[in-house]
Amino acid sequence: AGCEVEWFFLEEQEGFGLPKDRLMLLRKRIMECRPDVILLANPSNPVGYLVQRNDLLELVRLCEDVGTTLVVDECFMELTGDPKGFSLAAHLKECPRLLLLRAFTKSFAIPGIRLGYLLSENGNALEQIGRELPEWNVSVPAQLAGVAALEEMGHLQRSREVIAAERAFLSSELRELGAKVYPSEADFILFWWKDAGLYQKLLKRSILIRDCRDYAGLKEGYFRVAVKRHGENEALIRAIREVRAGEDKT
Repeated sequence: AGCEVEWFFLEEQEGFGLPKDRLMLLRKRIMECRPDVILLANPSNPVGYLVQRNDLLELVRLCEDVGTTLVVDECFMELTGDPKGFSLAAHLKECPRLLLLRAFTKSFAIPGIRLGYLLSENGNALEQIGRELPEWNVSVPAQLAGVAALEEMGHLQRSREVIAAERAFLSSELRELGAKVYPSEADFILFWWKDAGLYQKLLKRSILIRDCRDYAGLKEGYFRVAVKRHGENEALIRAIREVRAGEDKT
């Protein structure tokens, strides 16, 4: 789109989070650069770190003052332990420069059906975005799936309970195997493994994980894994244990 893009990097020693001191640096950068748009994911991806709502509201107010549009990707928010406590959805009316991205695809585990939506009280922004969308941007099957999903809101609460328990299990097991695991509140976990070849070794065992070296600011050895059902999580741990045993022999 011809935009000049600037990255705001998070620090490994801070768990790739956005604590108060880093938030202050971000505020300073915004006041200096006065960007047109800021893109921020909450929870962050690929880490799964959640930014406190009050901290984000401070950021929103600053963006209002300097004329910056803040786009917050909340596509994984419904799968965290406290979506209402962290989401900015309740503050849209007071924040005309705030846009929120959400996705049925993530929340209801329907990756084959691309269905997402945007929340805003800014009518002009919504009209401009609408003009850039294709004429048929949501298919009929996607619409039907979305309507059906809205009848299954209990699924989200059950998913959150399973994810919380399995995330704790998976994090603990990965640490025991020697991985450096970063705190997550989402349905995925970022970890660092001493052998950057882990991706290929697991692929040979028919297990696909996310190699995160193509994320700006990350390097070889960083991987993201999904929090799945207990049997699948156990299978992943067994495979990594086999890989480590092979490394120890060499």
